[in-house]
Amino acid sequence: MPKYFDPAAVTLVRGTRDQANRLLELPFDFIFFTGSTRTGKVIARAAAENLTPTILECGGQNPALVDETANLVDAARKIVWGAMAWGGQWCTSPGYAYVQKSVADEFVSLAKAALVDLYGKDPSKNPDFSKVISERDVNRLISLIDPKLVIAGGKADSARPLPGPDAPIPGDLGRPGDGGRDLRSYTADTHLRRTG
Repeated sequence: MPKYFDPAAVTLVRGTRDQANRLLELPFDFIFFTGSTRTGKVIARAAAENLTPTILECGGQNPALVDETANLVDAARKIVWGAMAWGGQWCTSPGYAYVQKSVADEFVSLAKAALVDLYGKDPSKNPDFSKVISERDVNRLISLIDPKLVIAGGKADSARPLPGPDAPIPGDLGRPGDGGRDLRSYTADTHLRRTG
């Protein structure tokens, strides 16, 4: 960061949880946080003590909408990349895709091809395939995957923070947007509606 920012303006501080909690006791001008909801609540409480303005990006539900007029090759590639980048743990990661039924099978096929094209047959050997932050988070993500629904990937090792990519088959399948590399695909006939 010092290469691009004046350290007096922007500074990156790494440390333990205790060090971070002590840091939050200081009166900052502004706090910008991206991460888990649990940690966001800790930061919000600490910021309130000093009335410090904050922006908390704690994830969200970001559907990708794909209808029959879409460029399916482009859509599948971009959606897969978005779902896999940074371990699927970024605020704008597409948590699920609503795909028009008439193109769903083709979309799933193209998404599977995009996984291999972007990350290879063994993503763990690809330097562009991000690791999940901790073993605890890997185990949480593994617990969310229904092996009966996986059509690509599905391999995970909690000793290595790197679960493989997963793309469940189309249909109304489980909880959307669980904050990891798990792209859910739903089919829609004539219109798209919000669920849950």
